[in-house]
Amino acid sequence: MARGPADIEPYLAHVRRVLPVTRIDVRGLRRAYTHETPRGQVAPELVLVLPERNVALRLDVMRTHLGRAVAVARIGALGKRAPEWILLAPHIGGPLGAELAAAGLNYVDLRGNCHLRLGGTYAAHVEGRGKGAANPRTKGVRAAGIRALFALLVEPDLLGRPTREIARAAETNAQTALDATRRLERAGAVIIDGRKRRWLPGGRGIGLERFVADYATILRPALERGRFRTPDRTPADVERHLKGALGEREGVWLGGCAAADRIAPHHRGTETVIHTTGRNAELAKRLRAVPDPRGTVTLLGLPGPLATRGLTPETVHPLLVYAEMLLAVDEHVAEAAEILRRKALPELA
Repeated sequence: MARGPADIEPYLAHVRRVLPVTRIDVRGLRRAYTHETPRGQVAPELVLVLPERNVALRLDVMRTHLGRAVAVARIGALGKRAPEWILLAPHIGGPLGAELAAAGLNYVDLRGNCHLRLGGTYAAHVEGRGKGAANPRTKGVRAAGIRALFALLVEPDLLGRPTREIARAAETNAQTALDATRRLERAGAVIIDGRKRRWLPGGRGIGLERFVADYATILRPALERGRFRTPDRTPADVERHLKGALGEREGVWLGGCAAADRIAPHHRGTETVIHTTGRNAELAKRLRAVPDPRGTVTLLGLPGPLATRGLTPETVHPLLVYAEMLLAVDEHVAEAAEILRRKALPELA
């Protein structure tokens, strides 16, 4: 959540260095917001006063490291409206900056890396300025803490309940659950109202950003059980061999594109992600699978019991499906992920 103009002044200083602005006005930055401004919320606006014209851009401020998964989600959500926005984030590396620029999304980071294209009149592009200190937010955060965040997003009412209930839902301890809620407080997603915590407007959107970023770097490596190759020629053949095992009875669920194809069909892709609570050897035998780092079948565990609350009996929760899809380097999968988010996760927009 953005707090005030002073928070973004370091970014604006870089804008002044690369563009002939005479004044920069910031409107509405104290309001809670998300990049889609759901339920009537109004996005903050950055107005650049230039010699020949004034340019107004909708403002999106990242308080933490911008990972590729979050960036892909941003690009997918904005679509053709990307040139109307400017993204401010602590660090945006060259490859990621190139993706944002290709999508038409303006950006500035704290090191001065930027891409600004304002109609056909003004433009600036700076890249290659190194990253500063490591992101302090993720230091010390473990997979158990991300499981607690997952539980809070899936069941938002948990936030106002005793910490031990959050811990139980995430299969972790009370201290880890408490730390997860405190991180949300520091991020501006949650406040303590009386003796209870509650979500702020747009707070669950902030939580979604955190989960997507930390899923890629912290949680998924902890869930991964292996990558396999099967003799099946198509993903449909893989799923046919799973038929009868899918669902709670045998502890096997589809994730990633395979799950999205059942919820919001768009692009199935060649990869098959399977979440399981059973033994790898039994499932591998059923699939006639052998370990192969280049295989198309990936086995993952679950980030807690709430993960099985899928929209169909064969799929995991759509939040887990969405986070997995954002890891793919495939624009069609990114499109499918955005379609899934709009249909299955509108409350987290």
